[in-house]
Amino acid sequence: MKSKQEIIDGLVDEQAQLNVKFLKLAIDMNTIEFEDLESQQKVLLNAQKSTLETYSMILVARLNDLTRED
Repeated sequence: MKSKQEIIDGLVDEQAQLNVKFLKLAIDMNTIEFEDLESQQKVLLNAQKSTLETYSMILVARLNDLTRED
């Protein structure tokens, strides 16, 4: 069984990786000709962005729960 610190470290690492993915997606969405994409592609990119944001909030909540002083 993992220790509490190992779980926290894993979540912090996962959050860092998620931040990189989110930033790459945001950069891609800003650098490509977003207006020229077909509407289906726009929907998929926005859904991916929304999913990453939601997952980020879940990770932050889990980290807050684990690091909260009882």
